[in-house]
Amino acid sequence: GMEDVKKMVIRHEGMRNEPYKDSLGLWTIGVGHLIGNGKSLPPEWNRKFSNEEVMNLFEKDFADHVKIAEQTPSYDKANEGGKGAFIDLAFNMGKWWPKWPGTKAKLEQEDFAGAAAGLKDSKWYTQVGRRGPEVVGMLRAGLGTAGAKPEGNLPESAPMPSSMPTEPTAGPSVAAATAPTTPSAASRYP
Repeated sequence: GMEDVKKMVIRHEGMRNEPYKDSLGLWTIGVGHLIGNGKSLPPEWNRKFSNEEVMNLFEKDFADHVKIAEQTPSYDKANEGGKGAFIDLAFNMGKWWPKWPGTKAKLEQEDFAGAAAGLKDSKWYTQVGRRGPEVVGMLRAGLGTAGAKPEGNLPESAPMPSSMPTEPTAGPSVAAATAPTTPSAASRYP
Protein backbone atom coordinates (compact mmCIF):
# COMPACT_ATOMS: atom_id res chain seq x y z
CA GLY A 1 0.00 0.00 0.00
CA MET A 2 0.90 3.68 0.24
CA GLU A 3 2.98 3.12 3.39
CA ASP A 4 5.23 0.75 1.39
CA VAL A 5 5.58 3.38 -1.35
CA LYS A 6 6.50 6.01 1.27
CA LYS A 7 9.16 3.70 2.73
CA MET A 8 10.56 3.07 -0.76
CA VAL A 9 10.75 6.81 -1.54
CA ILE A 10 12.51 7.45 1.79
CA ARG A 11 14.93 4.60 1.01
CA HIS A 12 15.62 6.03 -2.47
CA GLU A 13 15.87 9.70 -1.42
CA GLY A 14 17.54 9.24 1.94
CA MET A 15 16.61 11.29 4.99
CA ARG A 16 18.74 14.10 6.43
CA ASN A 17 17.92 16.35 9.38
CA GLU A 18 20.32 19.10 8.31
CA PRO A 19 20.48 21.01 5.00
CA TYR A 20 22.84 19.56 2.40
CA LYS A 21 23.61 20.04 -1.28
CA ASP A 22 22.24 17.27 -3.49
CA SER A 23 24.07 15.75 -6.47
CA LEU A 24 23.21 18.83 -8.54
CA GLY A 25 24.42 21.25 -5.86
CA LEU A 26 20.89 22.27 -4.78
CA TRP A 27 20.09 22.89 -1.10
CA THR A 28 17.90 20.10 0.22
CA ILE A 29 16.58 18.89 3.59
CA GLY A 30 14.76 15.84 4.90
CA VAL A 31 13.56 13.42 2.23
CA GLY A 32 14.65 15.18 -0.95
CA HIS A 33 12.85 18.44 -0.04
CA LEU A 34 14.23 21.26 -2.17
CA ILE A 35 14.72 24.42 -0.08
CA GLY A 36 13.21 27.25 -2.15
CA ASN A 37 14.83 27.12 -5.58
CA GLY A 38 17.81 25.28 -4.07
CA LYS A 39 20.33 27.94 -5.07
CA SER A 40 20.75 29.52 -1.63
CA LEU A 41 20.24 28.51 1.98
CA PRO A 42 18.01 30.98 3.86
CA PRO A 43 19.21 31.50 7.47
CA GLU A 44 15.98 30.08 8.93
CA TRP A 45 16.65 26.76 7.15
CA ASN A 46 20.28 26.59 8.30
CA ARG A 47 19.65 24.44 11.38
CA LYS A 48 19.01 20.88 12.49
CA PHE A 49 15.42 19.75 11.90
CA SER A 50 13.60 17.29 14.17
CA ASN A 51 12.39 13.97 12.77
CA GLU A 52 8.84 15.29 13.17
CA GLU A 53 9.62 18.41 11.10
CA VAL A 54 11.30 16.30 8.42
CA MET A 55 8.34 13.89 8.26
CA ASN A 56 5.84 16.78 8.10
CA LEU A 57 7.71 18.17 5.07
CA PHE A 58 7.80 14.68 3.55
CA GLU A 59 4.06 14.01 4.04
CA LYS A 60 3.18 17.24 2.20
CA ASP A 61 5.73 16.59 -0.56
CA PHE A 62 4.50 12.99 -0.90
CA ALA A 63 0.86 14.11 -1.29
CA ASP A 64 1.92 16.70 -3.91
CA HIS A 65 3.85 14.07 -5.88
CA VAL A 66 1.00 11.54 -5.74
CA LYS A 67 -1.13 14.21 -7.48
CA ILE A 68 1.56 14.56 -10.15
CA ALA A 69 1.89 10.76 -10.51
CA GLU A 70 -1.89 10.42 -10.97
CA GLN A 71 -1.52 12.48 -14.19
CA THR A 72 0.95 9.97 -15.67
CA PRO A 73 -0.52 8.35 -18.80
CA SER A 74 -2.23 5.02 -17.87
CA TYR A 75 -1.71 5.57 -14.11
CA ASP A 76 -5.28 4.38 -13.54
CA LYS A 77 -4.55 1.16 -15.46
CA ALA A 78 -1.52 0.30 -13.31
CA ASN A 79 -1.71 -2.04 -10.37
CA GLU A 80 -0.23 -1.17 -6.97
CA GLY A 81 3.38 -1.78 -8.03
CA GLY A 82 3.03 0.24 -11.22
CA LYS A 83 1.44 3.12 -9.30
CA GLY A 84 4.29 2.92 -6.78
CA ALA A 85 6.79 3.26 -9.65
CA PHE A 86 4.92 6.31 -11.02
CA ILE A 87 4.89 7.96 -7.56
CA ASP A 88 8.62 7.31 -7.09
CA LEU A 89 9.34 8.74 -10.55
CA ALA A 90 7.26 11.86 -9.78
CA PHE A 91 9.10 12.32 -6.47
CA ASN A 92 12.42 11.99 -8.29
CA MET A 93 11.69 14.04 -11.43
CA GLY A 94 8.38 15.88 -11.03
CA LYS A 95 6.19 15.82 -14.16
CA TRP A 96 8.75 13.89 -16.18
CA TRP A 97 6.88 12.20 -19.05
CA PRO A 98 6.42 15.23 -21.38
CA LYS A 99 10.24 15.32 -21.67
CA TRP A 100 10.28 11.59 -22.59
CA PRO A 101 8.05 11.41 -25.70
CA GLY A 102 8.92 7.80 -26.64
CA THR A 103 8.28 6.52 -23.12
CA LYS A 104 5.13 8.66 -22.85
CA ALA A 105 3.79 7.06 -26.07
CA LYS A 106 4.40 3.58 -24.61
CA LEU A 107 2.51 4.55 -21.44
CA GLU A 108 -0.39 5.92 -23.51
CA GLN A 109 -0.55 2.50 -25.22
CA GLU A 110 -0.45 0.79 -21.79
CA ASP A 111 2.85 -0.82 -22.83
CA PHE A 112 4.48 -0.77 -19.41
CA ALA A 113 7.29 -3.10 -20.48
CA GLY A 114 8.11 -0.73 -23.37
CA ALA A 115 7.99 2.27 -21.00
CA ALA A 116 10.27 0.42 -18.56
CA ALA A 117 12.73 -0.26 -21.41
CA GLY A 118 12.70 3.47 -22.25
CA LEU A 119 13.54 4.35 -18.64
CA LYS A 120 16.29 1.74 -18.50
CA ASP A 121 17.88 3.11 -21.68
CA SER A 122 18.32 6.64 -20.30
CA LYS A 123 20.75 8.97 -18.59
CA TRP A 124 18.40 8.92 -15.56
CA TYR A 125 18.94 5.17 -15.11
CA THR A 126 22.71 5.60 -14.98
CA GLN A 127 22.45 8.40 -12.39
CA VAL A 128 20.04 7.02 -9.76
CA GLY A 129 21.87 3.93 -8.49
CA ARG A 130 19.67 1.17 -7.04
CA ARG A 131 16.52 3.24 -7.60
CA GLY A 132 16.66 2.56 -11.37
CA PRO A 133 16.46 -1.24 -11.36
CA GLU A 134 13.78 -1.26 -8.65
CA VAL A 135 11.50 1.28 -10.36
CA VAL A 136 12.05 -0.21 -13.83
CA GLY A 137 11.28 -3.69 -12.47
CA MET A 138 8.06 -2.51 -10.82
CA LEU A 139 6.94 -0.73 -13.97
CA ARG A 140 7.86 -3.62 -16.27
CA ALA A 141 5.78 -6.02 -14.21
CA GLY A 142 2.95 -3.53 -13.90
CA LEU A 143 1.90 -5.74 -11.02
CA GLY A 144 3.29 -6.87 -7.71
CA THR A 145 3.87 -4.75 -4.65
CA ALA A 146 5.91 -1.68 -3.85
CA GLY A 147 8.48 -4.03 -2.36
CA ALA A 148 9.06 -5.77 -5.68
CA LYS A 149 12.57 -7.09 -6.22
CA PRO A 150 14.76 -5.20 -8.66
CA GLU A 151 14.40 -6.04 -12.32
CA GLY A 152 15.97 -9.28 -13.39
CA ASN A 153 14.00 -11.30 -10.86
CA LEU A 154 10.65 -10.37 -12.36
CA PRO A 155 8.70 -11.96 -15.22
CA GLU A 156 9.34 -10.33 -18.58
CA SER A 157 5.67 -9.51 -19.07
CA ALA A 158 2.48 -9.73 -17.11
CA PRO A 159 -0.81 -11.07 -18.49
CA MET A 160 -3.34 -8.31 -19.10
CA PRO A 161 -6.84 -8.82 -17.72
CA SER A 162 -9.26 -9.30 -20.61
CA SER A 163 -11.51 -6.52 -19.31
CA MET A 164 -8.77 -3.94 -19.78
CA PRO A 165 -9.21 -1.65 -22.81
CA THR A 166 -6.47 -1.90 -25.38
CA GLU A 167 -7.01 1.40 -27.21
CA PRO A 168 -4.47 4.09 -26.38
CA THR A 169 -5.86 7.16 -24.66
CA ALA A 170 -6.67 10.14 -26.82
CA GLY A 171 -4.07 12.27 -25.11
CA PRO A 172 -3.30 14.01 -21.86
CA SER A 173 -6.31 15.14 -19.84
CA VAL A 174 -7.10 18.79 -19.27
CA ALA A 175 -6.10 18.31 -15.64
CA ALA A 176 -2.67 17.07 -16.73
CA ALA A 177 -2.20 20.12 -18.91
CA THR A 178 -3.19 22.64 -16.24
CA ALA A 179 -2.07 21.07 -12.98
CA PRO A 180 0.70 22.92 -11.20
CA THR A 181 4.04 21.21 -10.92
CA THR A 182 6.15 21.44 -7.82
CA PRO A 183 9.58 23.02 -7.92
CA SER A 184 11.06 19.66 -6.98
CA ALA A 185 13.41 17.89 -9.32
CA ALA A 186 11.17 18.37 -12.34
CA SER A 187 14.01 19.61 -14.52
CA ARG A 188 16.85 17.51 -13.17
CA TYR A 189 16.96 14.85 -15.89
CA PRO A 190 16.36 16.34 -19.34
